[in-house]
Amino acid sequence: MSRWCSNQLSYAPEERRIIPTPDALCKTLARPQRKLPDCEIRLARYPAAMPDSAETTLKNRLLAATRDYLSLAAPLLRQHGRTTPAVRVRYDLKGRSAGQVRWRAGEPPWIRYNLAMASLQPEAFINETPPHEVAHVVVGCCFPSARPHGPEWQSVMAHFGIEDASRCHVFMPAADQLSRQRRWLYRCSCSDHRLSSTRHNRAQHAGIEYRCRDCGDILTWCRSPSAQDD
Repeated sequence: MSRWCSNQLSYAPEERRIIPTPDALCKTLARPQRKLPDCEIRLARYPAAMPDSAETTLKNRLLAATRDYLSLAAPLLRQHGRTTPAVRVRYDLKGRSAGQVRWRAGEPPWIRYNLAMASLQPEAFINETPPHEVAHVVVGCCFPSARPHGPEWQSVMAHFGIEDASRCHVFMPAADQLSRQRRWLYRCSCSDHRLSSTRHNRAQHAGIEYRCRDCGDILTWCRSPSAQDD
């Protein structure tokens, strides 16, 4: 602000105090002054803190559950000469998966949660998904070549007190995340398999191989057009 403006502001009150007559003085003092309500004063001085939303609360609970199960897994990790990894948590998973563990070379593992799915059934999701994903982290640290839901994973879940662990969840996905993909018929030596378009494209164009969990054979695409689901 320029000096001239500053002077004008400082001189203005003095000019109002130079009243020529007592009558004018009375009129000036009687002039109603607008008083700022208390609530407006508080808002101006102290911006209102945002209350914890349901989403933030759910994130905090998932993070706390993840840390609790990592603490429970510490003895298992020590038995195999491993330390508890600094797992990072994200809440950006979409679609039909409840949770996912991501590994990158030279980095701590990520656990990703489907927050939209968790918001539909929070209690069941918190009770089932964090131990499921932390068990994957433990197996990945101690048995890198183990099957995803094999005996090693089952034993970690039993250590967590979950005896009848299932590899698949039964949670309802959020309606806005549902999308129907075409299914492609693949075969192994023991059965047929229906792969989504995402996995089909990875197998055909990215060189990724999918194996049967039962016989261990690589799945091969059945190219018959009549065998595909639209």
